[in-house]
Amino acid sequence: MLSNMREKLYEFQQASVDENSARKNVAWIMENRQDLVDSYPNRWVAVDLEVVQCVNIDFQEVMQIMEGRGALTGSMVFYFSNLFRVPMILQLCNATTPEIIS
Repeated sequence: MLSNMREKLYEFQQASVDENSARKNVAWIMENRQDLVDSYPNRWVAVDLEVVQCVNIDFQEVMQIMEGRGALTGSMVFYFSNLFRVPMILQLCNATTPEIIS
């Protein structure tokens, strides 16, 4: 029973860390939006640890590449690099399903 409680506490702490890291990634995207659009126009950009991890025109390709690297994390966010639209930023829920966060 105690080990089950520890596991739940660890999951909760990890989710909190992921959420804080995702917020930092979103803030980093917003601060660097013009540079990202200049470098990667109309491309999906995977960002984790405030660093561009992968870029591709096809969202599914970005997902497959990151999954192949074993690098999909709860803190990773995906940004469609374009200034002409409201910023589209997605975060993975349970490391499988994207969720719109901005």
